Amino acid sequence: MAMISYRDDMSILVQCHVNNDYGILEKMISSQKNDLTYKVEHKNNLYGYKSSMVETLSSIYGIPIYVTKFYFSRIETTHSESQCVFIDKLFEHLSKYIHDVKGYHIIRIPSQFVDVIKSYNRYIRNMAFCGGTVAYNCIRSKLTTIKNNKLEIFFADETYIEKHTMQLRAIAKRSFAQYSGQYHISSVTEQKASMIYENWLAGIFEKYVPNTLAIAQYNGELVGFHSIEEDNFTINGILGAVSDDYRNLGAYKAIIKFCIDYALHEKEKLFIISTQFDNFAVQGVWTSLGLKPYYSFYNFHIDNYSIQF
Repeated sequence: MAMISYRDDMSILVQCHVNNDYGILEKMISSQKNDLTYKVEHKNNLYGYKSSMVETLSSIYGIPIYVTKFYFSRIETTHSESQCVFIDKLFEHLSKYIHDVKGYHIIRIPSQFVDVIKSYNRYIRNMAFCGGTVAYNCIRSKLTTIKNNKLEIFFADETYIEKHTMQLRAIAKRSFAQYSGQYHISSVTEQKASMIYENWLAGIFEKYVPNTLAIAQYNGELVGFHSIEEDNFTINGILGAVSDDYRNLGAYKAIIKFCIDYALHEKEKLFIISTQFDNFAVQGVWTSLGLKPYYSFYNFHIDNYSIQF
């Protein structure tokens, strides 16, 4: 049996995963237990969740939208009858909480804990499965050479972003027109789902931060981009797109390799990135560059507001 600590945080989890040491996360969870919405404690184990209203989503839809994430100071990854007792108490409370708190609830269920999934299925009703997310990490880059010498990859400066904002928006809009994320899958949130990504992109393009927007040019023409964010542990690949007119040139692979090399060699941090379970095209590119999956979760949506958007 494998006993680990868990908090829904891609950056911290990858540190623990790579080092095979969850001690820092266990201490962190124990120190934050009073911030949780609800917790069950038994001996040295803590099982808890935190539900938070997401201001950006709530403003788009005009109603309170909550996201629930889980915290486990120590939990078996395989089935354990003894821990089921306490996880059941956690989900019994969560079921009542969702019923009592009027709003639209998004529950992020970690996929590697069978007992968490079992308890969720026992206590939570009337939910919609809205897909899953898988996160990848890279601790060393493969010696991959991008052979297309007409491709140029670089970080955009403020002047470049200002000059090419409309092109960047157009590439993103076309790329995400057929995208089906969790908010598109839900029949409740699908109508305004595109606004989530539009607002996200607006923040990236309009609030300049150095070395956070990688650009791909082909023969001097803007063909793609990918944004990244940096924290104390990692460089996180956030959002990217390549123009439909310039596919199959290796632009996406070149951008990701550029971001990986920047993270590992210039910043000396791990590179992480995530996508939907079934987004196999980009995952194929990632694995070819040395990335490996380390974490995944399911997205369940529960409507306790009963309103048509």
